[in-house]
Amino acid sequence: MALMALSVLDMGLAAMMAALGVLTIIQVHKSGFNASDLSEPFLATYMILFSFLLFMYELMWWTPLPGVNKAMRKNFGFLYGLRGKGLYLIFVACLCLGLGKDASVK
Repeated sequence: MALMALSVLDMGLAAMMAALGVLTIIQVHKSGFNASDLSEPFLATYMILFSFLLFMYELMWWTPLPGVNKAMRKNFGFLYGLRGKGLYLIFVACLCLGLGKDASVK
């Protein structure tokens, strides 16, 4: 039962990550696209792709699709272990922090 709750939590986090990416792209588009600063649109695109990957992984536990599961294991097998999934979530969290406007090194 606890694993199902964590799976639902991960799916919710993936949806919020995708929303963050989409909202960032909309904000960049509304503020006028600056060709010299491409970091935010690229980070937002990666955020959307990585959230889709996490969502698909969690979906495999609810509705097993053999073809998709085989492709996920072949290309993203690190998600099927505790260490790999944990490092993946930490990596994606760092991407979320990179989308902040006040992220600067002084």
